[in-house]
Amino acid sequence: SRNATTLSGGEAQRIRLATQIGSDSSSIVVGLAKDWGLDKPYSRSAETEADEVGLFLMAKSGYNPEAAPGLWDKMQKASTGSQGILDKLSSTHPSDKDRQANLLRLMPQALALYKQNKG
Repeated sequence: SRNATTLSGGEAQRIRLATQIGSDSSSIVVGLAKDWGLDKPYSRSAETEADEVGLFLMAKSGYNPEAAPGLWDKMQKASTGSQGILDKLSSTHPSDKDRQANLLRLMPQALALYKQNKG
């Protein structure tokens, strides 16, 4: 078996290149894992929170919150993209259906607030 001191210049260069490629690939994998595992879910969570705050502000301001879920029907019809698993994983926003479902889940609270502040 040969050691590093007996390798030719070309062999040593190929080993350095293979090591660099392996290191670069690891960085890419770590970057993708961070993006899909940490950044995207946080981003989607922030969007969900913004939808919720908007729904309650709408209701508190005297606007009927029942109009909000319909927006996501319109957005879905206007969207040309698919909602496959890769689209959901790589998206910084929740899907239109998920956003609509969340707003509908919160609707009883929003309607109570709306009725309280309707003037």
